[in-house]
Amino acid sequence: MVTGELKSKIDSLWEIFWTGGLTNPLDVIEQMTYLMFIHDLDESDNTHAKEAAMLGLPHKSIFAGEVQVGERTVDGVQLKWSVFHDFPAGKMYSTMQEMVFPFIKNLHGDKDSAYAKYMGDAIFKVPTPLMLDKIVTAMDGMYEQAAQLSNTDIRGDIYEYLLSKLSTAGVNGQFRTPRHIIRMMVEMMDPKADEIICDPACGTSGFLVSASEYLKETKKDTTKHAEIIAIQKASKKLDSWRLLDCEMYVTLEPCSMCAGAIINSRIKKLYIGTQDPKTGAAGSVYNLFSDYTFNHNVEVEKDILKDECEEMLKKFFKELRNIKKQKIKNKTDMRTAIATKFVAWEVPSLENLQGSKVYGLRTKLNNGEKLSREEKDWLTRNVNSNTYFKSAVHLQGWRFDFSDILRTFLVCQYGHWAEYKATDKTGLRRYLYGRIDNIVELDK
Repeated sequence: MVTGELKSKIDSLWEIFWTGGLTNPLDVIEQMTYLMFIHDLDESDNTHAKEAAMLGLPHKSIFAGEVQVGERTVDGVQLKWSVFHDFPAGKMYSTMQEMVFPFIKNLHGDKDSAYAKYMGDAIFKVPTPLMLDKIVTAMDGMYEQAAQLSNTDIRGDIYEYLLSKLSTAGVNGQFRTPRHIIRMMVEMMDPKADEIICDPACGTSGFLVSASEYLKETKKDTTKHAEIIAIQKASKKLDSWRLLDCEMYVTLEPCSMCAGAIINSRIKKLYIGTQDPKTGAAGSVYNLFSDYTFNHNVEVEKDILKDECEEMLKKFFKELRNIKKQKIKNKTDMRTAIATKFVAWEVPSLENLQGSKVYGLRTKLNNGEKLSREEKDWLTRNVNSNTYFKSAVHLQGWRFDFSDILRTFLVCQYGHWAEYKATDKTGLRRYLYGRIDNIVELDK
């Protein structure tokens, strides 16, 4: 879900389109999609170039040398987002209109391909150079903010947020499945790692991403090392457990389990980037590959791109540690407050209230647990029944705050609007009496 600073940046970008004269939401999303594609095309090309350089493989950039755009021949580097976003507004506009858009429309030569079908009608609709300059700057800021997030499907979330702005989405045939519904469907399907997932109406790839996350979270399997997974896939592909003519490349020295699997699968040769002094079974802790009593011997070559592999691993584990630290911090922060004293006189100690309903709910939420339907209804009822606080429940001089899970709703009953706090619409409907004309949720 898009929230916070990223949401603000997307809203600001939308405002630039709106104030610049593009008021049709479909046009805005279309133009933003084209521009995101152009940005990601440059980013993807740069990533492939780095990977090729690290592995010592040849790489030809789609922007290399002179590029044919229609009947013109232009310098390909000018078509890169990372280059033209620094151009003056006028030059950037002419480059985008006359070079970049025609380039992406004909990126694949096959005129019968799906790409040609959908990109062939791409039209650049940004009306002025100044507006384009503002859009590009805003998108750079959006991507910078997105890069700070750990969400694996941040682009999908961005696109879904854009679609949510379409008041005419149903009329235009554009429907998106909310993420919590996707999650529920994936859990019900309970996909397996070796199964094929088909999403014929794939838009933002929400189902595919959610399935991947589900497998990672639920299949807590200590045998799911990269080497094991690669061997399984290779065996399935070749329809044989004997991988006699296969070679394996690993960033880090394999453990004893993976080393045994490599030997047993009859892999011909193993290339190792760098050693693992803690669990390595190719010479660091033990050397299974030097034991010639096995019925198969694997040729081993070490220190392939050693420095690059070490740098990759250092970066990976640093990021992993930072994520874990942040999770611990967040969890600690959540646990810090059960209730706060809001009266001047002496009250019972907080520990004496541990048996109360409200204490139990606050503790449950702080531990990351979900509330039951009955608990949600109880909380909604008690928040709206007290006259002291809008988002808290009081007990014997203590204030139990639930603002972190309460949502704000405007309710119209018999022609009058009133504001309520509730866990969800269901809880609010169960609390209110009489006919409800309308319920509108307000943004936090």
